[in-house]
Amino acid sequence: MIDLHGAPGSQNGYDNSGRRGQALFATDGNNVNRAKNVIQTLSEKYSDPYYYQVVTSLCLLNEPATYLNDQLLQTTRQYWKDAYGAARYPWAPQGSASKSGLALIISDGFQPLSTFNGFMTEPNFETVMIDTHNYQVFDDTQNAWNWPEHLRVSSTC
Repeated sequence: MIDLHGAPGSQNGYDNSGRRGQALFATDGNNVNRAKNVIQTLSEKYSDPYYYQVVTSLCLLNEPATYLNDQLLQTTRQYWKDAYGAARYPWAPQGSASKSGLALIISDGFQPLSTFNGFMTEPNFETVMIDTHNYQVFDDTQNAWNWPEHLRVSSTC
């Protein structure tokens, strides 16, 4: 999987997005367009037969902190649809209707998975998967769990 881990302006304000501080991705349309253009470029490159069965998926945006505000949530949801088009049809700017065969991954944005019921489904959206990160390391109680406890909680998410 190739993953867009950091978007212009930062999608979460975490250091792993390339910028620690505020999440400003949704505050400037240029940020969103730049991220979409990066996705189009990545899809065009990794849809090449040379990468067949090596790169099988493309994550459109890692861990957007959509719990921060409604603007980030709504902008991200629209970005996923727009980035889907850029990734699924990466040769459209050259006039080609050819499709990329990559699976396209969206993040849960730290929202309940039920938030995505009916979102980006077939037939309009093909081979879209949702990524969720069940962190169990940022809390002293969780850090004290043994492996069976971690597995039990993970299997109920």
